[in-house]
Amino acid sequence: MPTKLIYISALCSLLVCTHAAEPIKKNSTGQAPYVATNKDILIYTKQTIGTTVGRGECWDLAQQALDFSHSIWQKPHRFGFPLKKNAPILAGDIIQFQSARFEWVKGNSSGWKQLGAPNHTAIIYAVKGKQLQLAHQNVNGVRKVLLEVIDLKNLVSGTYQIYRPYKKAK
Repeated sequence: MPTKLIYISALCSLLVCTHAAEPIKKNSTGQAPYVATNKDILIYTKQTIGTTVGRGECWDLAQQALDFSHSIWQKPHRFGFPLKKNAPILAGDIIQFQSARFEWVKGNSSGWKQLGAPNHTAIIYAVKGKQLQLAHQNVNGVRKVLLEVIDLKNLVSGTYQIYRPYKKAK
């Protein structure tokens, strides 16, 4: 599996999976009727960092990436196959937050972040355990695609759902 290490800061590095996700389900003939589109989602997302996608709403980025990758999805917030809680998370998955509050303490400082009031959509750009690097926009009033690291273990309230984007196999 080819991977690339990206350094976010001196304190944090994330492993970016650059391989396409395995086909999602197989039919009775042993062939996969659906194929994950994570790789294409990431190709699109990389091109948009620092720009405003659509109107700058958070879900505009996911919508454009899903359309670019010819993924099958349903408005407003069904961005592919919903993953079970312990399923592996891949770069290129879509995450939907519902009033999610994250709190942390690091040394003598602490902080918090709210994602979703009530909803917020982001693309998972990189994964290292429970740390996710998100590509998202409309964060703190900034309507450009930004990269930001969150740690799922710091979730204290609210929920999230991760989706694996897919398209029909040819």
